Amino acid sequence: MRRIRVDGRALYAKYSLLGVSLVSLLRGACGPWPQVREAQRAYVLRPDALIEREAGQLRFLQEAGHPRVCPVAGVRRGVLFTESVPGVSLAHLLLTRPQRSADLLAGVL
Repeated sequence: MRRIRVDGRALYAKYSLLGVSLVSLLRGACGPWPQVREAQRAYVLRPDALIEREAGQLRFLQEAGHPRVCPVAGVRRGVLFTESVPGVSLAHLLLTRPQRSADLLAGVL
């Protein structure tokens, strides 16, 4: 994930390589690099790719109105583009208010 600017608009871009962790990828779980590159070309076109599922989940949560999530700006060629959300993250709240963890997580659920 990285911050980018598109037409002057501040966004976050998230890319998924075959829907696996970077550690797994680097350890060769998906084969040698040429094989990974070829598999990735097909992977980004799949409607069930991780990025597509994540975009759908974010859209659903945004429509539900709770919890507050980053709006999806778009998905293109396996990259999820989102806008930032002002305020503190759930991770920050959990770290600073551990005694409220159950309430915070129940609210997200």
